Amino acid sequence: GITISEMDMKATNAEGKNEQTLKASYKCDGENFIMDMASFLNNKKQGSTISTSGLLFPLSLKAGQLLPNAKHEMNISSGNSQMKLVSLIKERKVEARESITIPAGTFTAYKISSVVEANTESPGMTEEMKKSMESVRANMPKPRFIVWYAPELTVLKMEMYLGENLVSRTEVTNIKEKK
Repeated sequence: GITISEMDMKATNAEGKNEQTLKASYKCDGENFIMDMASFLNNKKQGSTISTSGLLFPLSLKAGQLLPNAKHEMNISSGNSQMKLVSLIKERKVEARESITIPAGTFTAYKISSVVEANTESPGMTEEMKKSMESVRANMPKPRFIVWYAPELTVLKMEMYLGENLVSRTEVTNIKEKK
């Protein structure tokens, strides 16, 4: 069977401001913990659809281990305008096992890094527009994620960076077991 869990999370920007509450969904099949990335985008606009492969975390990890890529797509419709954002989370690597302290307590977790490659598609884009977007993307800092994951619990903390600049942080603030 599969165990499904739901979490309430609070996300803030790098300065600890602009707090947002998120609901996250996870599944466990006995070998892997799978994060439903679409659940983090639950504030989607009407007319948007999100599909995702899920972000997979094996229950058994070790430092140096490489993890599978994950992909998600968001299709956004606004009036007559359509846009598709495709993100590939790649180069996922277990960096270390370390102790972290977050509002919910102190835990031992695996630190996992990854790189995000995002592409935007829109009907009617000319080749010139596509090349221009590619040039802009090539000159921008690469988005990176660092996730701290405790297999016996959940993803405890996530940080997003653009280059070396921290953009956002999400931390578990409380852990309660529902019966």
